[in-house]
Amino acid sequence: GLSWVSKLPMGARGLFVLQLRNLPRLLQFLLPICLLRLPFAVSEASTIEGLGLGNPSNSKTHAGELAKQFALLDRDSNGRVEAWEAAAGFGKIRFEEVKRMIEVEPAPVGFFRLSRIRPVPYHPSSFVDWVAFRVREALRDGLQALNDEIDFEEEILSFLGKYNCEDLFPLGHKLPSTCGELLGETPNAAKCKSLTAKGFCRYTCGVCTDEINGALLPSRNLPLKRSGGNIGISGDTESVVVLMSSDWHTAPWYQIDGKGIPGGQVTRYRQCTYDNEWQCFSGEGDQVQCNVTGKSDPPREFVVTHIEAFSQVVPKDKNSVFFFIGDTQEHDIAPGYLNGMDPALVVRDIMNATLIDILRYFEPEEIFYAAGNNDGPHNEIFLHGGGVDNQTDMWAAALVDAGIVTNALGWNYTYAGSVGLSQVDFFRNTGYYVKQVPYLNGPYGGGVFAVITNTNLGISQIDQQAALRADFKRIANRNGVAFLLGHHPWIAPSLVPESEKDIIRGVMSGHIHRAFSTTPNLFTQLGAVSQAAVDTGFYLTTIDSSNDYAIVVDRDRDLYVYKDTPERLPNSRNWKVEKQSDTGTKPKHKLGEVQVALVVIGCVIAFLLLALLSVMLRKFSKKASYAVVNSENESTSNNINETKKNKIGTEEDVGDLVRLPQVVA
Repeated sequence: GLSWVSKLPMGARGLFVLQLRNLPRLLQFLLPICLLRLPFAVSEASTIEGLGLGNPSNSKTHAGELAKQFALLDRDSNGRVEAWEAAAGFGKIRFEEVKRMIEVEPAPVGFFRLSRIRPVPYHPSSFVDWVAFRVREALRDGLQALNDEIDFEEEILSFLGKYNCEDLFPLGHKLPSTCGELLGETPNAAKCKSLTAKGFCRYTCGVCTDEINGALLPSRNLPLKRSGGNIGISGDTESVVVLMSSDWHTAPWYQIDGKGIPGGQVTRYRQCTYDNEWQCFSGEGDQVQCNVTGKSDPPREFVVTHIEAFSQVVPKDKNSVFFFIGDTQEHDIAPGYLNGMDPALVVRDIMNATLIDILRYFEPEEIFYAAGNNDGPHNEIFLHGGGVDNQTDMWAAALVDAGIVTNALGWNYTYAGSVGLSQVDFFRNTGYYVKQVPYLNGPYGGGVFAVITNTNLGISQIDQQAALRADFKRIANRNGVAFLLGHHPWIAPSLVPESEKDIIRGVMSGHIHRAFSTTPNLFTQLGAVSQAAVDTGFYLTTIDSSNDYAIVVDRDRDLYVYKDTPERLPNSRNWKVEKQSDTGTKPKHKLGEVQVALVVIGCVIAFLLLALLSVMLRKFSKKASYAVVNSENESTSNNINETKKNKIGTEEDVGDLVRLPQVVA
């Protein structure tokens, strides 16, 4: 009855739904019948809330998340974002530099690329990319002045309007009132399919965005065949095993009943302190063994099991490396849930503990470690540069102190106008660095490299873009080849320079907690180690000359998933390769098995209740039938003449009533 709503202008649809949801639920469904008599006018003017994004002042809504990132563009902290600040994006370039690039000097390559930006849920820097590129083009074309104020609401409506991308909440649903709150960061595919078919939750479900963007990678003609083969046996001396995992979300103070704070994906013991970080607790506050819930960000004990599983599969004498694609921390380390502890010190402790565990199995030069949106400050790691926020600084210091990020290549960079920065200094400001992969000379003898990017910066950040172009040229000039690691799957493929596409041997991303096989353009989507995931799993494969040093994984043969029942201790033996569909919708971990069991039990109970109700109805109907018979007999004794007239009809009626239970039975 509401199909006509889809024909309204985008903002009008949002306003109509907002008005409709304020009415009693019964009227929500009756109102379309008398549409012409609506007491309000549907305006074509739209608002952010009208699009379903929620209140911009609430950081837990999409609108709040986007507003917070937009506010970071206000570099001079005067309460307004001016055009020159928007054009700078997350770079630290100054007014004079923006003016020079727009008006005098040729802009850097990639300075204008608006057509590549699409709305991406839970990745607010994509919106900042949109704003930066739009304003740069407007400045170039003389449509805006450098000091013009940029309005947040106008920008977000323009951004989503370009792709007709609303996020309307389903009618008749109770709170939560936004799709983001309803579906969470990893929306269920079946729910999204049902909702988007009716025009709801389009933004949260990602239908305004390209599919996992192997399509954005420059095209290559490399034959697509699976890497490696048997990990334990390889006749190729030029080979290395690679463990690839992402989204660990390691949780200190793990409460095993799943009812800790702040709730949702995180279950944290309320009386958390620096001294009990790596202990697990019962709901009563007792220290206990770290049995896992199967649905929450996991304790450290669980995370370590996937590296132990790797060590049990790979022979000790086999060369190996580790690619980590971001998100070390659990989903919420906000100060309000830390009992007064400093979030920066918590970041430090999580990173140090994590690296201690990894370094038991890998040498520093074998570790390649990228930043995710849940590393350092949420969605903001390195957005302020280095030496500005303590969480970013603690995260970066841990990797430098462990010898994972070094100046081994001797390359120099420019950041915020400062030239000659070392690899380590540039990393401390951006999260970006390059390392050579050990044990491999590559197809042309120039080596194999890993380019580790910070996708939280988006694709408009000038310094990282310049470093990418320079480093890919350096690798090409050495006759080397490269992998690119970047946390967000909508960003990482876009970071590959078109001019250097031939040296790419794979792009890896995480973030969405789902795993897919490698695409024809060598893009690999990793699942999560966290059990708050669609696919709790990691990839294990081999890089060697048999496949031109490319990483190509098959989800059915290379993805190790965790299989166990709830409330048990983590065990490395539970990570196993299991053939699965490539849709990412089949449950892969304990929570999924529990859900299936509950559904089956519920169906059985429902069937038994229906059977019992049927028996009771039959008995009631039979008693009612005989009651009617007795009533008719009394009427016959009182009036013989009426009995004779109605005899045939009465017998037929009584016969039907008496036979009815027999027919049902």
